[in-house]
Amino acid sequence: MSKSTSRALWSVAGGAALALLSGVTLGCDAGAPKTSPSAEDATPAARIGERTITIAELDAHIKDGLFEQASEGRDAAKLYELRSEAVEQMIDDELVDAEAKLRNTTREALLQAEAAKAEAVEQADVQAFYDQIKARLGDTKLEAVEGQIRMRLEQQRHAEAQQAFIEGLREKAEVHVDIEPPRIAIAADGPSRGPEGAPVTIVEFSDYQCPYCKRAEPTLDQVLKRYPEQVRLVYRHFPLDGHEQARPAAEAAACAGDQGKFWEYHALVFQSSPQLAAEKLRELAEKAKLDVAAFDACVAAKTHAAKVEADLDAGREAGVSGTPAFFVNGIPLSGARALPEFVKLIDRELAGAAK
Repeated sequence: MSKSTSRALWSVAGGAALALLSGVTLGCDAGAPKTSPSAEDATPAARIGERTITIAELDAHIKDGLFEQASEGRDAAKLYELRSEAVEQMIDDELVDAEAKLRNTTREALLQAEAAKAEAVEQADVQAFYDQIKARLGDTKLEAVEGQIRMRLEQQRHAEAQQAFIEGLREKAEVHVDIEPPRIAIAADGPSRGPEGAPVTIVEFSDYQCPYCKRAEPTLDQVLKRYPEQVRLVYRHFPLDGHEQARPAAEAAACAGDQGKFWEYHALVFQSSPQLAAEKLRELAEKAKLDVAAFDACVAAKTHAAKVEADLDAGREAGVSGTPAFFVNGIPLSGARALPEFVKLIDRELAGAAK
């Protein structure tokens, strides 16, 4: 099998499995012997004349540095994200440990037993997966990759079974997470999709030349489809300095908005991104069936330059430093996130609104 074939299988099949595995603790062995911290703390790490730097001091320095780096200087939004992820992992670990103790077994054996309950991978499953990815594999036949496909599908199903088991433990334990996210007051000022009175408003700051913003578009479509009455999406411009065509594209999209076709033009711009020269923007106006003469006049007069600048100022004031950046009812969420991350946050907001 070629290296390119192996990489294709890993990226398609392994990616889903690894994403699922990330939510389940598999690498921790509760029964492994541990070095006593008291025996290690005073071990010398370095000496400066008469001064001795101990392992304990070194570890504390590393931990502090890593924490500062991970929290981006204790930024409120990043701190909330780190703490939320950590507390969820701690909850899962403690629930699994308690259940293993109750069953008089180890956490590793317990998780392996739950994985074994997963539905078996049939030959039809392997064939169906191969059919999905065979265009990427060139002339590679099923027989050459069947083992890898089966292994990846089994990993995925094992991870799903383990995660379902942990979710069951959480439900029985009536878990409550009390960490409150920071909320930033941000005006929902821009083109929008979804009902005006929706209980959840997502304000997005985006850049038409940013590949991650382009990647986020299908996810946002899924969010709106999943919550047709509960979510409103508001778009605000945040063209980055390094993207020379992003600001003209933002102004052009606002001109399309003057003709009631912002979202149609917006979709076409992202489809063409990053190729957004002036002639391309005009071509897209024709494709969107705009009044091209009016569009040209609007673009030439830079009618919406002040609006784009106002969006930039609002984003900077809210702490936006990159794109895409989202504020879900004021709660910051940065980067091209996967659908489950939006769903988790939206569901929490909806539950809070119901209370």
